[in-house]
This record gives sequence, C-alpha cells and structure tokens, in this order.
Amino acid sequence: MGRRSRLSSAGAQLIVKNIDFLPDIYRQRSAQQQARLWWLTVVVIFGAAIGAASSVQLALRRSVQSQLAELEPQSVSAQQLALQLASVQSQISVPAHSAALYSYLKHPWPRSQVLATLVAPLPATVRLSEIKLSEQASPTASASENAEHSTGNAPADATAAKLSPAESDLAQLRQQQDSLQVVIDVTGFATDVSELHQYINELGRSRLVGSAQLKSLAKLTSDDRTTQTRFDVQLILRPGYGQPGAPDSPTPESLAKQGRQANEESAR
Repeated sequence: MGRRSRLSSAGAQLIVKNIDFLPDIYRQRSAQQQARLWWLTVVVIFGAAIGAASSVQLALRRSVQSQLAELEPQSVSAQQLALQLASVQSQISVPAHSAALYSYLKHPWPRSQVLATLVAPLPATVRLSEIKLSEQASPTASASENAEHSTGNAPADATAAKLSPAESDLAQLRQQQDSLQVVIDVTGFATDVSELHQYINELGRSRLVGSAQLKSLAKLTSDDRTTQTRFDVQLILRPGYGQPGAPDSPTPESLAKQGRQANEESAR
C-alpha cells in the first residue's frame, strides 16, 4: 500500500510538471523580443560597417583632394607651356615652309653633281661618247595621278585656298615634279667588258642613282683590227628630298656632309 501511494504521488507530480500554465501570448512576446534583439544586432553590425566604409572613403577623398591641390600648379604650368609651344610653332611655321620651298627648288639634282657621278668611277678602259638626260613620267606617280583625277580635285582646291604662299608654291612644284623621274642614257665604248660591268655597279651604288641597267652590248672591229664594245646604259636618278620615294629628311650633319661631298665631286 505504501509503495503504491508513493508511485501515484510521483506520477501526479510528473503530470503537474508537464502542464504549462502560461498563455501563448507570453511565448509569442518572448519570441518577438528575441527576434528584435537579433535584428538590432544585425542593424548595429551593418551600421558599423557602413560607418567604417564612409570613414575610409572620406579619408581617401581628402587624400585625393590634397593631391589635386598639389598638382594644380603643375597643371597650370603645363597648360601655359602648351600655349607657348603652340605660339612658337605658329611663329616658325612660315619660316619652315619657306625653308622647305627653298630646299625643293634644288630639284632635280644639279647637273654638275650628275656629271661628277658619271665621271668619278670611270675606268681608263671605258670611254663615254654621249649622255642624254630626260624627264619621264614615273609609273607609280602616274597611277597616283589617275587615282586623284578619278576622285576629283575639289577637296584639294579647298585645301589650297587655306595655304600660305610658300605652301601653295611648294604644292604646285610637287604636283609638277613629283610625277617625273630623271633618266640618263649613256652611250660609250669599252675595251674591257669586266671593267665596264664594275663601272656600272659603281654607278648603281652612287647616292644620286636609283638604278643602273645595261641596255645593250655590241662588239665593233675597227680597221686596225682592234676590238671595242659599244654599250648603252640607262640610269634613273633617285628622287630628291620631299619627293615620293626619297630618303628621310636630312639632318644638319647629313646636309653638311653632303655639301662637302658635292664640293669634292665638283672639284674632281
């Protein structure tokens, strides 16, 4: 009996412990409070992150502004230098165009230099009998001229109206001379053909000659039974500075060197 009463009292206590006398509204309020705490924690964390990022950006902005303030005088100085450069370029443009026109007026190559080029490497076994110099249309220049005529000259005329007198004269000279190439036909006699070929090779390496080609050879026997070889050679001179296919613009040093060479050739 005593044992059963103890068991029954323990079961009653267990039942009482499992019974929750609090209403559901208290449990909901507790859950809401916990949720609010979590949201508040998240908001605080995000707010701190945003504040830290704003602080970093503000520091970077101040640093950039200080750098811009330091660079502003340099920028103003660079703009002033650019304006001075543009002014100087506008001032030297007219003398530069006049210098280009003066240089172009020396085309074609002086005849004295051409004769010096022909005579300087001439061996004793080769004798020149006739030299003909003529100007012929260049194949590449003819093709470019045809293309220009097919497209029309209105844009070129409009551009020419804006040119200075020196530029306009230079453009007219180039239009007349750039389409031409100087051809030299040389006739002579040689007693040694090997020296003749060497002479032609020397001509081809000259700074004035663009190409040297042997056109014909013919053996001739005179009354005294001496044999000579009649030859015809054609030379095409190089374009001058400023013309299509010409070498690069000369430097003062190269011009001085060419002047010395020209004087030496003329002296020969």
